[in-house]
Parts: sequence; structure tokens; C-alpha cells
Amino acid sequence: MSVLEVARKLWRRRVERPRAKASDTDRRYALARAAAEPTGTHAAIRLLELLGLTLQTKMRGCLPEWWRQQERASANPSGDYFDLITGLPILAERVADAAPMVLIPGGCFLMGWAEEDCRWVRHNSALFNIGIDDAGGGSQHRVILSPYYMDVHSVTKAQYYRFRPKGRTRRSLKTHGDHPVSSVTWFDARAYAKWASADLPTEGQWERAARGGRQCRYPWGNELPDSSRLNFEGRCGSTTPVRSFPPNPFGLSDMAGNVYDWCLDWYSHDYYAIAPQRNPPGPKEGETKVLRGASWGRWAPSDAGLCHVAFRHDGKPSESCSYWGFRCVVNVI
Repeated sequence: MSVLEVARKLWRRRVERPRAKASDTDRRYALARAAAEPTGTHAAIRLLELLGLTLQTKMRGCLPEWWRQQERASANPSGDYFDLITGLPILAERVADAAPMVLIPGGCFLMGWAEEDCRWVRHNSALFNIGIDDAGGGSQHRVILSPYYMDVHSVTKAQYYRFRPKGRTRRSLKTHGDHPVSSVTWFDARAYAKWASADLPTEGQWERAARGGRQCRYPWGNELPDSSRLNFEGRCGSTTPVRSFPPNPFGLSDMAGNVYDWCLDWYSHDYYAIAPQRNPPGPKEGETKVLRGASWGRWAPSDAGLCHVAFRHDGKPSESCSYWGFRCVVNVI
């Protein structure tokens, strides 16, 4: 059976039974054959439709830095880029809320604080105003993730306005629509993600995306944070429009600063020691949920340490804060 026939089979199943989802076996088969088959492009587009996505046209022809450097992309005559390994489109858009998304390639990376970074934080404790324990520090460990799509930026007020959750003051969402929505609980964020046929990122997915395919301290590299790279330390007085600062190599904006992102995982200080290597789902239970990415507010004399890609923050899922927002992912497999 060719990959196009597989895609037709999946699409027929979706049309006949709209609530049915493609099985993991069907998806794996289609993805494994997508790069080798001349019909792989068609199958990938059909699979996007099954995932609630479509090709992104607003950024057509704009390939993120990491994909250019790795030379892992090929373009069709329309200017849509596809991953040479999986055959998946690199840029996509969520149908429900028109959120631009980018493909984060699957693979292995080192998650957590490197020993040299632990020494660096301890040596500069006065500058960062955090200890490695306060940063949710733990030994660096190897994590293997399957490919997934992540929002290019945090969910905005304009996007959240479409969701219209009960009890939310919609008037506050009508102004500054291009700013990230904040003051949402974890439950609010998860409900939105489900409405949009997506989910919140696991902690591993978030850190993999923030690192941009590199082992670095910040989404942009190892240079200390400043006002040209992110909105932090209260320097802008509030949130700023999404994509106001340069993206990381994966093409993601505000992976540090503006608002923290809620993650799917329960928070546990020692989870890294027992986490499975492949697609770690997080602890089975807990009292608080993980938050990642730092915010626009000022928490300390310097927030440089809070912007580190391995820094872990947490909050009660029923609470909200003007520093907390979220972005979504769509899992391919």
C-alpha cells in the first residue's frame, strides 16, 4: 500500500467517522514512508488535516534558521518547506484559531542544568539571585522526543477571545489583541488547548523547543539577557506584542520573557532522576504544575537566571497571575 493510499484511507475514516482519530500505527507507517514516496507530500498534507492543521501561508518561504543550517528541508513549487526525514511540512497553522506552528524535529537532547551551568550560577549567585536548588536544578540527562508542532508564539488575547470561556471578562480581551493572554489558570489553558485540537507541551517538549536544537543557556545563545532580546525585569512595564523580539533557531518567539508558559506536567523537584528517557510524561500526580520561560515582571534584582532554558518554576493549577500564559503543541505521533 502506497503512502497516498494510506492517507486516503485515513481521510476516508475521518470523513465517515469525524470523531475517529488515526491510530498510532497508521501514522507511524505513513510518516516512515513519506520521505521515500513521490506521493509523500500529499500524504503529509492529509495527515495535517487529520491533526487539525493546514499549511501555513503567512510565512511561506521563511525557513527557520535551524532548518537552513541542517539542510534538512526541501521546498515545493509553492514555497512550502517539508522535512526531508519525516516528509512533514515545517510550517503549519492550526485550523481552530489560525495559530502559526513550526515543526520541532524529533531526536535526542540533553535536558536540565549542565554541571558547568550549575557552577556558573553558584559563582554568579549575587547577579542571578537564585541558587541551583531554587532553579529546580538537577543532573543533566538525555531525553528522546518524537516530532511535534509548537506554537510560534504564546496564545494571544485575540485568539483566546474566540474561545470565549465561561466567566472570563471578554472586554479585557478586546484591547491589545496581539499581546499574549495572561492571568489564565492551568485549567483554562488546558481547556483552550483541547478546544483547539492541541495540548499543552510537556516539560521536555518545552525545553527542547526553547534550546533551538543547541546546548545553550538561553534561547538565543549564551549571551546575558538584555532589552534587545526579550521583555523582562519590568523594563517594558507590561506584556509586549508577540514576536516583538528575534526568534530562536526553531523560529519560536518569547521562549524567555513576556509570559511564562504553562506545561502539561506536574512539578516534582526530583523527577529527573526517575524520568523515562523517551517522551517523559511528567509525574503522575502533584500539587503544582510546571511553568517555563520567565516573564515581563521583575522578580529579583536581576532575572538573568530565571531566563535560563533549564529554569523551572511552578504554580497551583487553579491559580492565575499576570505573568502566566501558555502556548500549545500538536503531537504528530
